[in-house]
Amino acid sequence: MIVDHIVTMVSNLNHMEKILSRSHSNYLAQINIKMNERQEQTADVLGRLTVLGTIVLPMNIITGLWGMNVMVPGQEVENLDWYVPPS
Repeated sequence: MIVDHIVTMVSNLNHMEKILSRSHSNYLAQINIKMNERQEQTADVLGRLTVLGTIVLPMNIITGLWGMNVMVPGQEVENLDWYVPPS
């Protein structure tokens, strides 16, 4: 009687261990899917920031140079002779 009870308990334990291992692998798969979705969202946001930076950076350089109260090289001449090296 006690042996039957022990055999039944060991069988139940093995069964529960299989269920737990399957649920653990399913949980890890769900975490992997969520992480992939988050990486896609991050890549999308970084792409938008790159486009925004590409647009804003040249404007920032231009306004930074010509917005100062100092002489910028070439500002006092009308043509681009100061930029072109003599030949």
